[in-house]
Amino acid sequence: MNVSRMLGASLLALSALAVGCDDDDDPVTVEIPTQFTATLDDGNERPAITTTTNASGRATFTVNDNGSISYAVFASNTTSRVTVCHIHAGASDANGPVLVTLCPAGGTTAAVTTETQIASGTITKGNDASTVGSSPIKLAALLKMLVDGDAYVNVHTANNGGGEIRGQVTPVP
Repeated sequence: MNVSRMLGASLLALSALAVGCDDDDDPVTVEIPTQFTATLDDGNERPAITTTTNASGRATFTVNDNGSISYAVFASNTTSRVTVCHIHAGASDANGPVLVTLCPAGGTTAAVTTETQIASGTITKGNDASTVGSSPIKLAALLKMLVDGDAYVNVHTANNGGGEIRGQVTPVP
């Protein structure tokens, strides 16, 4: 009788072990990053600007629960007043079209000397890229570009209309 109890207990233990160690065919859900950053520098401009500046900056992006994207853009030591800043489509070695305007019309009134927040807001789906915080592409497509490193932030100034500082948007680990 003791042998059959031991055999039964052993079979029960093996069954529990087999259930706990399934074949791992469950689908894997990939986590989409919710935080992104861009480090802005004059050396990232394409084509390169002709005069090296001391300008620098950063941009941060946070994906909100409702799918919108909050942002803040900071700059310092610009050669002249900021005229506009955008998210553009493109790899680090190429220029691309504007996806979202981040700065309000007119930018700053003078050169930015110390680190200053030059823009903040929320990106939502809109009709065009010229309205601040409005993107003509679906936010899921914009998010994919941010995840894939296919978007950059560019800060344009009066002295450097094509852009003074630029940085690729990358996920925060």
